[in-house]
Amino acid sequence: MRVSLAAVVKSYGAQLVLDRVDLTLGPRSRLGLVGPNGAGKSTLLRLLAGLEEADEGRVDRTPATLTAGYLPQEHD
Repeated sequence: MRVSLAAVVKSYGAQLVLDRVDLTLGPRSRLGLVGPNGAGKSTLLRLLAGLEEADEGRVDRTPATLTAGYLPQEHD
């Protein structure tokens, strides 16, 4: 299992949330995200889980059938 982000950009309207993010997670990787509200933590997790698309850049999941779970902190 491998997930990688290359030069990923994500905005909501005029609000730039992720700016050219590069990240690679392998089979034994662990990730902790800490930051203020609006910093892009949930957006990054949704991109990694395949629930959102990047505005620019590339998100690769290997294998292509990779599935990831995401439990939002608030119900929609």
